[in-house]
Amino acid sequence: MRAATAISLSAAAILALALPGAPAAAGAAGDPGTAALQAAWRADLGRALGTELARLPGGIAVTTLERRCALLDAATGRRLWTARESDGVGGGLGVSAAGLVGVTDPPGQRLFCRDAETGRLLWRRPWTETIGAPVSNGATVFVAGLSGRVAACDGATGETLWEYRAPGLVRSRLGLAGSLLLVPTTGDTLIALATESGEVRWGAAPGGALYGPPLEQGGRLYTLSGAGALRALDAVSGERLAGRDLPGFFRSGLAGGSPLVAVSTGGRVFALRAEDLAVLWERDCDQAAEIEPRVHGGLVWIGLRDGRVLGLDASSGEARYELRVTAPVRAPILADASGVFVGAGGGEVVAYRWLAPPGDARPSGACARRAPPQTPGQRPRGGEAHFRWGCLTLASADLDAAAPAGVSGRAARPLCRTEASPPARGLSRWRWPATLAWGVCTALAFGLQDRADREYGLYLSAGSPGTRERALAASKDYDRAVIGAWLAAEVSFAVGVKAWLDSRAEGEAP
Repeated sequence: MRAATAISLSAAAILALALPGAPAAAGAAGDPGTAALQAAWRADLGRALGTELARLPGGIAVTTLERRCALLDAATGRRLWTARESDGVGGGLGVSAAGLVGVTDPPGQRLFCRDAETGRLLWRRPWTETIGAPVSNGATVFVAGLSGRVAACDGATGETLWEYRAPGLVRSRLGLAGSLLLVPTTGDTLIALATESGEVRWGAAPGGALYGPPLEQGGRLYTLSGAGALRALDAVSGERLAGRDLPGFFRSGLAGGSPLVAVSTGGRVFALRAEDLAVLWERDCDQAAEIEPRVHGGLVWIGLRDGRVLGLDASSGEARYELRVTAPVRAPILADASGVFVGAGGGEVVAYRWLAPPGDARPSGACARRAPPQTPGQRPRGGEAHFRWGCLTLASADLDAAAPAGVSGRAARPLCRTEASPPARGLSRWRWPATLAWGVCTALAFGLQDRADREYGLYLSAGSPGTRERALAASKDYDRAVIGAWLAAEVSFAVGVKAWLDSRAEGEAP
């Protein structure tokens, strides 16, 4: 027993010395004068994100499959608040006048609303399994269950105002077009309901199952079925105005306005003229894409399964930006005048900031200097990140077309392609598993020690030489097992202590 304790304590001491210390701040992310986009920060939420990032003034609201809701500061990535739910929130959050609304995953399945400034729970009510975040027109929250159950709830209290049963599964977010709530189903049906009463205004057959909400523009609704049936419908009557079929399979809706943009699951991008649905250009991304594209500032943003984020010129399809994160892109890209925000499947949100080009031109092909190397085991925190940079030279006209309003240039300059270095993850996510493993291994060690003592007692008291020999061998086997159990317990204890320290450093609630 003493030998086991000594060995286990030595192993724990060695492990403690081997574990990295508290993370330090990363160095500068590169020279901001040579690129229109610069890596700004990275926040790790611990596990796969929900399928929506919600943009608030000054903040990014996110959820995870690890039952966590959080609001991140858009400028620094710092957590403004973190809250726990009874189950994961895979669909992400929607924004209403009262706060942030979402639906927890099975088995809990609760529709809830939290205050956007503090994260305080305002109300919660039972619901059914839902794909996607609820939508809101301000005072009213609209949510649809996978089974086709649709409801309108008071945003301040959660009280049900009306309900409707759709004729098919609802595997998409709902859509809003003025006073109409649009319910896409997998049964080749699109239903338009009055937002005030839930009364059916019209129904249409969009050509197949819908996996994305309709896009409203200029009195028209544009739908894209899973089989590639693209339809333009009159928003008032649901009458079909135009249509065409696209090759491939589509698990997301349309984006943009002029042009319309669709991305197939195989990574084929189509840009179409809204008036007659004519194809303006196509591009193959050579990688699967299952989330909606986003269009902003003359750029089409596409997240791919291999972790790449492409910024394509909306007029030609030419690649202007290529960003990379360390996991498949899970949520549609958020792009606005302040920057680009990417939600990755590993639980990270990575932000890139727009930078105004310098007044003086640099020689073509110049590259931003590399960030100072990090200490092994160092992990970014507090909204800072460590990035490596590569180069892609573009003319000033290209940069002007790619940058949003207010970002322009007059001379040829390089545009750097940013790629996030694979981050050294902390141990915070292992705090509960390590604590449980320590408890189990400790209990197992005491149980094995008791069996070893019993066998040794039998060896001392038995009269038969054969029995004495078997008892002594069994006692030695149990002693070896005790040593292994104590080693495992001490390792789990050391990992658990480090994980809880990491969790506290990251500002997570226990």
